[in-house]
Amino acid sequence: MESLFDEIFAIDGVYGILIISKDGINEFNKFKSPLLEKISSKKCKEFIEKSIDIKIIAKTLEKSSESLLQYSQKRLYIKNTDNGYLFIIMDMFVPIAMVRLNCQLLVPEINKIKSPKGLGRFFRK
Repeated sequence: MESLFDEIFAIDGVYGILIISKDGINEFNKFKSPLLEKISSKKCKEFIEKSIDIKIIAKTLEKSSESLLQYSQKRLYIKNTDNGYLFIIMDMFVPIAMVRLNCQLLVPEINKIKSPKGLGRFFRK
C-alpha cells in the first residue's frame, strides 16, 4: 500500500506525506530523507498533537477540498479525504498541477480504506 505514494515521491522537491484522521490521529507519515524519516517517526505524533489543531483545519476545509499554504521556502498542500487530511510537504518549485493530479488519483484509494484501527495498519512494512 505504501507504493501508492511512489508517484508523488518521484516528483523532485517533495519531502514528505502525512495522513491525519479527522480525529487528529497521525495515520501515516513518510519522508524522503532517511534522517528526516528517523526524526519524524519519533517526533511526528508529538508535533502533530501540539502544532496542528485538526478542528481548525476541519472548519477551514469543510467547504473546500484542498488548500495550499506557502511559506518563505516550502509549501504545504492539504487535501481533504473521507478519512482525514492528506498533507504534502514540498519545495516552492514543485509543479503544483502535478501534485494535484497525483492526489486526485490517490484520494479514491485512500477513501476505500475504512478501518476502525485507521490507515496505519495498511502501511506497515
